Amino acid sequence: MKNGIDYINQTTSGAKVIVGTRANLTPVTEFGAFWKDSGTVDSGGMWSGIDSRLEEVMRTGWLGSYYGVPLVAIDQVYDNFEDYNAMIPEDKVLIVGEKVGEFITYGDVKWKQYSDPRPTPPQWFLEFYQRFGIMIWKADGIYVIGNVS
Repeated sequence: MKNGIDYINQTTSGAKVIVGTRANLTPVTEFGAFWKDSGTVDSGGMWSGIDSRLEEVMRTGWLGSYYGVPLVAIDQVYDNFEDYNAMIPEDKVLIVGEKVGEFITYGDVKWKQYSDPRPTPPQWFLEFYQRFGIMIWKADGIYVIGNVS
């Protein structure tokens, strides 16, 4: 992950965000609060905990950033009640640089309402949504870490 951030910092004006599902990003809490210094243990370096970061993980169960880049966990969404297929890839983490593209919304705001029959009692939902798109014009500013599981 650090190598990916370094690459993005070299190809763009800086890494903006690390994105993935919560399941993929949770392991960062195990190594993200530590730093390897250059001395001791036969000159191979030694890992040291950063007290404020360790406290953050122990208090919230989450690490807000790694190597200065914010971590954004996306909640998994599924296509429908019958198939229940995951819509967000669970085997990738993205490191996105500054100014690699633009997120746009367009069209009318639409709405829907429905009842989820799975919990007891059933839950009623009201959703508002709009069409969206992403235009990417600097694809080398996106670093993909694959086969995460």
